[in-house]
Amino acid sequence: MNTHKDSSAERTSPVAPNQLRIEINKPKIFTAPAVLVICAYGFFLCVPVFISLLALSLRKLGLFSFIYPLLVIAATSFFLPFGFGNPYINRLLRRKIPPIANDALIVQITLKPRIRSGIRALVEDADDIGWLRFDATSLVFSGDSVKFAIPFAQVDELQLRNVGLRGLFVYRAIVLKAHGLTDFEFIQIAERSSCLLPASRKITRDLFQRLSSLTPKHQRRLQQTKP
Repeated sequence: MNTHKDSSAERTSPVAPNQLRIEINKPKIFTAPAVLVICAYGFFLCVPVFISLLALSLRKLGLFSFIYPLLVIAATSFFLPFGFGNPYINRLLRRKIPPIANDALIVQITLKPRIRSGIRALVEDADDIGWLRFDATSLVFSGDSVKFAIPFAQVDELQLRNVGLRGLFVYRAIVLKAHGLTDFEFIQIAERSSCLLPASRKITRDLFQRLSSLTPKHQRRLQQTKP
């Protein structure tokens, strides 16, 4: 499998039943026009910052001149999921791809190495967006162009971390490593259903805790680190 090119052709990793499987197809919903709409939501978050900088340019410099933009950025981060285009993603996904289960979550996945390239990969860090659910033995994702099923027993490592500067170091995601995922180093999973940061962090924390409780290797690692 050539993982460094965009998924312009269908690719499947054939495996035995109850083993990790991943399928990558050409995107049909989250194409360039949809990505542009998603990115346009980010301008809503930029407006308060630009206004604050404009207002400060009309005032004399002082201590407040440096603190005020930081306060505006902090307040804006509260609406970070909205700025990621989550409302549009929710509407589009529910209209085009019905939920695969009642408790399925809308998430984005990012593979390492990326399966998207060029401008698409620069403006949007999601390789795909879709529904994530738990079945009896596996974590199952069904997206626009990517589908996978990862048995809990094959999960080697789970990490909860922020997504970096793009998420102002407060937007969190789950990093999953699994043996059998031979073409990729890891899969990063981030929720895309919320509009406010506190809700996003809670959903991510609950998802991480649930996944951790179902992953034998992660549970053993936690027990070994306990005093």
